Amino acid sequence: MGSELGSLVASLLESEPWVGALEGIDVDPPRRRLRKALFHRIDPGNRARVVDVVTAFNPHVLIHAAVWEPDARVNTATAHRLTEDAAVSILGAAAECPALTHVVVRSAAEIYGRAVVP
Repeated sequence: MGSELGSLVASLLESEPWVGALEGIDVDPPRRRLRKALFHRIDPGNRARVVDVVTAFNPHVLIHAAVWEPDARVNTATAHRLTEDAAVSILGAAAECPALTHVVVRSAAEIYGRAVVP
């Protein structure tokens, strides 16, 4: 929710009448003023805290847009680590949410793997 993409998605969701409660997690605060969303500042490597926050919220839909682009704010190695930590934490938390029906992921091929074409 702290990235440009995450902040934009949150602000758009706030304006949708079908969206009830909205919570987000990020290492950086949102870049836009959010009216309804509850923000939690958590390092993506703190898996236990991420799981606690997500499972307490028990979402129906989970959007994982935590992909750090190399050289945008951090170097490539740190971007890779942060993206991997966020994926493990958020998707691990999703597995614990009984109300969850949908997961939306903005992925990076470098983290989840590349298709190898012979």
